[in-house]
Amino acid sequence: MAKQIKRSEIAEKDLYKEIRDSAKKTVTKINSLNKSLKKTAEVIKTDLSSPLDKTVSGLTKLNTSVSKMNATMTESVKLDKAKAEALKVQKQAEQEIYKVEQQRQKALQQQMNTEKKVRVESERLAKTEAKRTKGLKDQNNAYKQLVIKTRDQKNESKRLGAEMLKLESSGKKNTKAYRQLSTSFNRVTRSAQKGDKALKKLDRRVGDNFRNVGNYRGALGKLSSGFASLGLAMGGAMIIRDVFNVMKDFDQAQANLASF
Repeated sequence: MAKQIKRSEIAEKDLYKEIRDSAKKTVTKINSLNKSLKKTAEVIKTDLSSPLDKTVSGLTKLNTSVSKMNATMTESVKLDKAKAEALKVQKQAEQEIYKVEQQRQKALQQQMNTEKKVRVESERLAKTEAKRTKGLKDQNNAYKQLVIKTRDQKNESKRLGAEMLKLESSGKKNTKAYRQLSTSFNRVTRSAQKGDKALKKLDRRVGDNFRNVGNYRGALGKLSSGFASLGLAMGGAMIIRDVFNVMKDFDQAQANLASF
């Protein structure tokens, strides 16, 4: 008895292939047996076609030939039934093989679709992350640029203020050059104030509260000391008074910056 094939031991498709191949072998074997039966039937037919021998021996031979023919016909019928059953099993196995293959192709297509969706989603996430990273980088660069720009404006404001002090000390406060310096100073200072305000706002968003408005007071202190010495050296009390008026204006600018 053939060993029973368990589904757990072989893939479903391979199982149906085994059944189909077994059915094919059965049909081939039955066809071979049918050939043998046909040959036997031909021999018996020849014997039965011979002139009737009415002797005991002849009748016995005739009876034997008839029995053989009947047995041959019976076997032929059995073989035909077995062949029909084997062909039926073969057809069913082939249908199941087709179904399994269709299911496999469907599952494979679903897997490919899922992998495609995963790949597309991964690419989308990667693009989103790259865009986010670029945005952060751009923001960081913009922040740095604003810091540099504001710092440069502060330095320029200090330089312009120093030039104004020099003109003040030289009695040239009412000159065109002084007015031009004053206009530039006010413009640059306002721009620096605006930059400081923007930076402070950004710093508050990220919890950085250590930004100060600038070192205008320290710079003005140095300018005050320097020009006070200059005024004393020149012996002009008026110069010192005018210098401190300018310093007072700087202090007010400092206060304005600090208010943002």
